[in-house]
Amino acid sequence: MVISTGFGQLTSAEVTACVDQGVTDPDFDPGFNPIVDFREVTFIDISGGETRTLARNPLFSPESKRAVVAPTPV
Repeated sequence: MVISTGFGQLTSAEVTACVDQGVTDPDFDPGFNPIVDFREVTFIDISGGETRTLARNPLFSPESKRAVVAPTPV
């Protein structure tokens, strides 16, 4: 399991750095199940194009179970 927690303003550079860390970590397994905690994020500064770019290169396998925790429904 991988737990990622965001705080304050979340930027594309921070998300990219998190993905890069997983890619370069020899102990990372794409079969891990990620949980992303956005409860303390106050603003997300990521464009639609940046979101599409990140989505084209998924870090986790299609079989991984994913969960996102947010303070309100989106």
